[in-house]
Amino acid sequence: MKVFFLLLTLLLIVPAQAFHTPAGWETDLAAARKKAARSNKPLLILISGPDWSDSSKKLHQKVVNDYFFNMTARKYAVCLFIHQPPKSSVISNSVLKNIDALKKVLPGNGVPRYAIVDANLNLLAKPRTRSLTGFMGAISTASKKINGTAVKEFSELAAYERKKEYNRKQREKKRELIQSKSCSSTPETRSRCSSYRSTGCASYRSTGCSGSRSTSCRIIRTPCSQKNR
Repeated sequence: MKVFFLLLTLLLIVPAQAFHTPAGWETDLAAARKKAARSNKPLLILISGPDWSDSSKKLHQKVVNDYFFNMTARKYAVCLFIHQPPKSSVISNSVLKNIDALKKVLPGNGVPRYAIVDANLNLLAKPRTRSLTGFMGAISTASKKINGTAVKEFSELAAYERKKEYNRKQREKKRELIQSKSCSSTPETRSRCSSYRSTGCASYRSTGCSGSRSTSCRIIRTPCSQKNR
């Protein structure tokens, strides 16, 4: 019975650890420092909690888990990820040891915290923005200081990021268009949205809009349609 509960605990713990750790990143500070010294590369340190912090989750989705960034970053730097649980959770001794050792270069308790250092934990650079180019620009600066090598893929990465942002905005516009048509798609939705004027929502016709394709009309109609559902 004890063996059964032990196996069950391991099955519950291991997937959670695997979920938080980005592919190919180190999780132990001592091992990462040795690797950085041996390879003569800067050390990118990230302390975050993507399972409970919205800011960390956004950073992982936008930057850390991006395949192009991950592949390029690990080419020029040793990447270290330390998962910091919320204050109400118990922190393991190994994680606590890593965080304590980094207090000088990464002070505070908020997440995400990040910096690029050398093997002796001397600060080399910090990303100016939480973006692909922000992080890669800092890695390039740090790499120049250590071995004189700049990130050759920087311009390619910048174009890739611009394309990702364009596609994201196109998806948002498509969602807005779908929402704007929700009140006229079926008799059921038309009757549900027919009480525009009685709920304090402005009628889109009374705003001078010529049709539902207008952006301002969509903005007005969407909250009204959601309110009447």
